[in-house]
Amino acid sequence: MEFRCAILITALALVCAGGCVSRKDPGAELHRNEALKRELRARQQDVIDAQEQNRERLREQRNLSKSVLQMESVVAHIRDPARHQILVPPTAGVQVLEVVLDRAFDGEQGPSPSGGELVDMPDGRKALRVIVDPAETKRDRRVVFPLPTARLVGAKLRCTVLAKGEKISKPPVHWGGGKFQLMVKTSGKTKWPAASIGGGTFDWKQLSFAYDVPYDAHSISLMLGLEKVSGTIYFRDLRVESVEE
Repeated sequence: MEFRCAILITALALVCAGGCVSRKDPGAELHRNEALKRELRARQQDVIDAQEQNRERLREQRNLSKSVLQMESVVAHIRDPARHQILVPPTAGVQVLEVVLDRAFDGEQGPSPSGGELVDMPDGRKALRVIVDPAETKRDRRVVFPLPTARLVGAKLRCTVLAKGEKISKPPVHWGGGKFQLMVKTSGKTKWPAASIGGGTFDWKQLSFAYDVPYDAHSISLMLGLEKVSGTIYFRDLRVESVEE
């Protein structure tokens, strides 16, 4: 009996010893994992940078192709004016690939979007209205429209809207006031491309901006409203397009 116990104790000791020998140092393993994460992030950034460079090369190639076609048409016209016309490139030079968001806010049925309300305007049309009362302390109200991020990664977006402001207070910061902007979340940080609105009172005017969506974007939303100010702002004819120059 004592002999069997001794054998059992010895076996357990060997198992424990073996486990201790094969067990990895937690600190070293953590350090190795962190190093691998850094290397992975660096490789991902290399891929994103390469994609951005490729986007610029494709644009240059398209512009060069257009220039070559125009030059060829000029040469052909000089040789035979009766048969060949000079190609005139379109002034806008932009092709709409997809209408991502199209909201006129006129004649829409159902509840108003969260953060704003659909109201009748003196011209007989409706508009999206966002109000922040001067007594409010937060002074921040926006209507958010999530966009289909997966199919917009790497795309060029063109955003347009009509806006009208009434007694919008002076923004305390340069990025405050009326808001017509995108919120683009990437693996590194959040980006806020926007059209400048500011404050004051103004009649209907068109606002627009364009933006190249990063290849590491994982969330895109469009925002309309007021930030860090009080007052009233109206919007109509909102449109977001994926375009190609």
